[in-house]
Amino acid sequence: MRFIPGIVHQDNPYTFRLLLNAARAAHLAVDAYARRIRPGSTITSLTSERSAKGYFLSFIEMNRELGARELPVDVADPIDNIVGYVWEGARKQFSLLSDEAVDEIGELDRSTDAVAAFTSLKTGVPPAFWRR
Repeated sequence: MRFIPGIVHQDNPYTFRLLLNAARAAHLAVDAYARRIRPGSTITSLTSERSAKGYFLSFIEMNRELGARELPVDVADPIDNIVGYVWEGARKQFSLLSDEAVDEIGELDRSTDAVAAFTSLKTGVPPAFWRR
């Protein structure tokens, strides 16, 4: 288990990997934490570029983790919803960026799956490899 170094939203692929590899997992819709907001923190100094980069790399990593896994029917939709949340976060952040900033993010990973994900985010059409 590892975090993607140097990005925000790194908890998304990390937690996703934990859930996929857990023998059992459950979800409770309760507020179970409090966040301390302080000036200069990762979140309070967040930019659209950093957010788009983090969501983009998280989306790629989450799809790689899924790979060719066959998910049980009862978890396939919730898993797709989690991946969809990250894709939608990236798409929204991409829409706020200049073309130049978007293209810089596209250069972060030139593998086939990353290029497909990048193209999908630029066009707003989810990639074919995503199960949704």
